Amino acid sequence: MRIVHVTPYFAPAFVYGGPPRSVLGLCRALGRAGADIEVVTTTANGEGELPAAAAAQTTFDDVAVTYVPRSFPRRYFRAAGLEEALDRQASGCDLVHLHGCWNAFGWAAARWCRRADVPYVVSPRGMLHPWSFRSGRIKKWAGYRVM
Repeated sequence: MRIVHVTPYFAPAFVYGGPPRSVLGLCRALGRAGADIEVVTTTANGEGELPAAAAAQTTFDDVAVTYVPRSFPRRYFRAAGLEEALDRQASGCDLVHLHGCWNAFGWAAARWCRRADVPYVVSPRGMLHPWSFRSGRIKKWAGYRVM
């Protein structure tokens, strides 16, 4: 089975805490189980970007990864090159696994999946908890409809 994980940030962007670590762990475990795994992510690293050497890597801890530079507005993890990266990395895959739901990166990936007729799942990672909806309610209402 070929699975492409789409996440707005990934290792070595550990400034984001648990998600980059847990997605990495999930990918490594799936790889050991025999799945063909690829990660498509941004170069986000908190307020800045990953160092050029890290962003140029094609693997991290034996997990294939494609880093896509963020574009305006960076705080929503928009990446103009995402669709091109998905065309290259996710065409013909069995499943796309989206991590998170309140960012332009995930919304664009979901839109790409629907157009390419590629099945996808969303791991909201706590983003559907009631406290999350209290901040930016209108944007989240719109984003929820897009996913």
